Amino acid sequence: MKKITISIFLALMVFAAQGQIMDTTISYYNFNNISTGNLNYNDLWRTTLAGTTVDVQVQANYSHDTTNAIHFTKNGGGVNASGNRIMDTIFPNFNYADSGVYYLYVDMKSEYWGSEFGVGYDQNNDGIINQSSNNEKGVRLRLATNTSIGSKLYLPSGGSYSSSTIINSGWNRVEIKLEPWANGGSGSISVRLRSISSTTWTTIFSNKNAGLDTSASDAKNPANWNQVFFFFTGTGSGIDNMEFWKISPLPPPPNNAPTDIQLSSDTISENQVSHTFIGDFTTTDLDTNDTHTYSFVSGAGDANNSEFMIGGNSLYSSISFDYEDTTMKYIRVKTQDQDGAFFEKAFVIYILDIVETNPGFFEYVDNEFAIYPNPANDFIILDMEQQQLLKSIKIYSVNGSLVKTINAVGCKIRIDVSRLEAGNYFIIMEDNEGKSLSKRIQIVR
Repeated sequence: MKKITISIFLALMVFAAQGQIMDTTISYYNFNNISTGNLNYNDLWRTTLAGTTVDVQVQANYSHDTTNAIHFTKNGGGVNASGNRIMDTIFPNFNYADSGVYYLYVDMKSEYWGSEFGVGYDQNNDGIINQSSNNEKGVRLRLATNTSIGSKLYLPSGGSYSSSTIINSGWNRVEIKLEPWANGGSGSISVRLRSISSTTWTTIFSNKNAGLDTSASDAKNPANWNQVFFFFTGTGSGIDNMEFWKISPLPPPPNNAPTDIQLSSDTISENQVSHTFIGDFTTTDLDTNDTHTYSFVSGAGDANNSEFMIGGNSLYSSISFDYEDTTMKYIRVKTQDQDGAFFEKAFVIYILDIVETNPGFFEYVDNEFAIYPNPANDFIILDMEQQQLLKSIKIYSVNGSLVKTINAVGCKIRIDVSRLEAGNYFIIMEDNEGKSLSKRIQIVR
């Protein structure tokens, strides 16, 4: 007897629609290492005989692959044999009532009156599946080469489905597919087979209602199934190479919260109309397939939330801004994924000056005013064509903190920035009339 139980996590098995990674558990059972001879009490098998005292045999070289298989050697009216084996040591942890999809594979040697194979419930715990009791019947398939008998799919409720499909004599590979959660919980069964010498499958039952009831205390509840069984009625019967597959979706991985928000542009020119586009938000998230929504949120840096609006992932103005009124606005934005995890971040939106017709400080254009080097390291130069009466020169960090104040006059003013940390800053110059001009500078190290 050969017993192998393996659990494989297959990244290749993915539901195309849901993108679900599947967990596949496969158990194999054949008779290769079981001693030849009587099957009863051999590796936990129990047999029941009718009309004969000759037991089902474990026979060497009987299988189509010239290995051991079980075989019934008697024939005649009222002569039959059945057998069953507990499932706990062959394929543990199977629960046929859960959301998985189950495949039962078996090689069956068909004969005139038919061979049967299935799973059931030993309700009275006597080690035998009583096939005359609906309380213990599970799901079983009969294959017969006699076309007047045909093939049948028996249900735990006592009902059955018949098929007129002609069954080839000899060994056939059989697949029984069970979806216990289908049909509102009453389950679905499909069966197909192929001759061992063929690669073409023939469907004999398709999506049949299994009549299951997960609240029942008998064999109608697939959670109770605990035995595999067979039934032979002729000398040509045989079984070998059982496989039991459970395919179920893996639990989804834990959701990771977003870790950052980026804004493609953080500037807007003054005097623009409301609803002017500013930039697009994007989110950094370890879960690459997550979707995100954006909204304003209260907290540090939210002073000007009401002056902006968000549409989708885009930031727009909701008022017209005046550079002479302020050069920076502050907003706080939240990104949230489809599972409710979120991240918040404050942004500074910079109002850009444009040349206006009013005379005064703001008539300077680039060839009349310069800051260099920019980026700077140890110092910057304010270079003006003519001396201005400046009330103050102040440098602010991008979060609005004042980091340096300079009092100076002249056309070319040198400012020491060697003690400022690397980053972006604003230098704001105010003249004696209260007008100001702001320029962005960058300090590098």
